[in-house]
Amino acid sequence: MTGDFASHPSTRNDLSASQGTLLKNSLPKNQLKTVTYSTMLALLLLVNPVVNAGDLDATADFGLAGPLSIPKAGADKGNGKPADGMNFNPAELSVLSHESIVNSRTDTVLDNVSKQRVTTTRGAKEAQIYQQYARSVVLIVTEDGMGSGVLIERNGLILTNWHVVGNNKQVGIVFKPKVEGQAPQKADVRRGQVVRVDQIADLALVKVSEVPTGVEPMPLGEMSEVAVGNDVHAIGHPTGEAWTYTKGFVSQIRNDYKWSGGQQQVAHQANVIQTQTPINPGNSGGPLISSEGRLVGINSFKSSGEALNFAVAVNDVKRFVESKQNRLAKTAEPRPTKANVGTECKAKVIERYDTEDSSSQVTVIDARCDGKRTAVLVTPYDIRKPITLGIDQTGSGKVTGKFVDTDRDGKWDGSVWDTKGKGDWDIVCSQVNGTLEVDRCEPYKKKS
Repeated sequence: MTGDFASHPSTRNDLSASQGTLLKNSLPKNQLKTVTYSTMLALLLLVNPVVNAGDLDATADFGLAGPLSIPKAGADKGNGKPADGMNFNPAELSVLSHESIVNSRTDTVLDNVSKQRVTTTRGAKEAQIYQQYARSVVLIVTEDGMGSGVLIERNGLILTNWHVVGNNKQVGIVFKPKVEGQAPQKADVRRGQVVRVDQIADLALVKVSEVPTGVEPMPLGEMSEVAVGNDVHAIGHPTGEAWTYTKGFVSQIRNDYKWSGGQQQVAHQANVIQTQTPINPGNSGGPLISSEGRLVGINSFKSSGEALNFAVAVNDVKRFVESKQNRLAKTAEPRPTKANVGTECKAKVIERYDTEDSSSQVTVIDARCDGKRTAVLVTPYDIRKPITLGIDQTGSGKVTGKFVDTDRDGKWDGSVWDTKGKGDWDIVCSQVNGTLEVDRCEPYKKKS
């Protein structure tokens, strides 16, 4: 049968209709909200300690955001060779041809997270399950949309659906704040590495390096806890309404059940639990919980029809968790995402010269293979001055980000970003191991 995946889309409403139209089609355009700072944090995939904006301001002049300015040319001291101080490989900028280093999506994902209301549940058992395991459920954010996941091991292993993570190697992970109703803080957001997938059963494992204090994994249950008529519970993020609790009952257990869905119409097969428990876009990858408070399934899809919802059963979940390798569907083609298209382009230097006053060397780079200036590397000959790299990640001719190597050790120390396109820096970030990969970020506050 054709299934309706319950992951929340980012923008597209152009999927073809089928027996069960994907839930990506079910969101009215007026529900797509402007990205918030919480969204930015998630999409930046934060991990390590935040760099201090004040420290960067004290050692580097980032200049202004705006047009990608090219310093006037003078004599070329280096005769076309790179100046000392930055062993920079332009190929590192090839990422700009297919994904944003800092993403400023204007689509919905976390807008409702910052507006959480205190959740109430119906009875003592329901309240206990929610209070005990709501923080075990995470929000997963990708370039294409969002879904749910659940922490299953203390070492940071998170279980979700394959169709939630797609072909992304890294995803944003948002943990529930400790205080009910509070907006997520920097400490609640992590970078997640996709470590294993099962396209056939529609499962994926994601690993975070650190779990927030007080967050406990949800134990895996047994199929003996599942019988037709039993109560089951779900926690997820339907239509972006973060950490929502729902309750229903088991309608049937169906072994070796086959379904298909998604843009690729991948053929899936797994043991599934059919439930009446309400699920909607954003619930995908979240836990189906027994009344004993253990995970008995991963909410995955719904069928056209009333209250026909399905979760991959815990026996297949355990098989997947214990496996050591990926299981791929034969017909699965790489799903186009901003993270996996255009990778054949290799950035190259198109100009290298000294500034008019001979104080710095300028290297102009084309990272999109379109002959246009994508980045400008400025290396002062005065070794006391920082090296900077301004980039235009949107192709607009404007500087959207600037990196700085303050101590000229060949590693980028931080970056600032104009994510709103208003000509002002609004985000300051640290880098992963001195690379162009953005790490943890915070609002940019220029020293007065």
